[in-house]
Amino acid sequence: MEREPTLSEMLDDPLVRLVMARDGVHPDEVRTLIAATTARLAAARLAAARAAAEPATPAASGLAA
Repeated sequence: MEREPTLSEMLDDPLVRLVMARDGVHPDEVRTLIAATTARLAAARLAAARAAAEPATPAASGLAA
């Protein structure tokens, strides 16, 4: 069974490099964008997990007296 190529393998592909060069995109820009997106997603998931773990308060749940 074949595996999916890694990001490095894709960015090192000569055809991909040609298209990126034509579009004015540098491989390091793609790596930076993906790293930043990964970090933002991880932070959002952590925040969601923390919020889900907190007990609901009456005001937050809409059950205020």
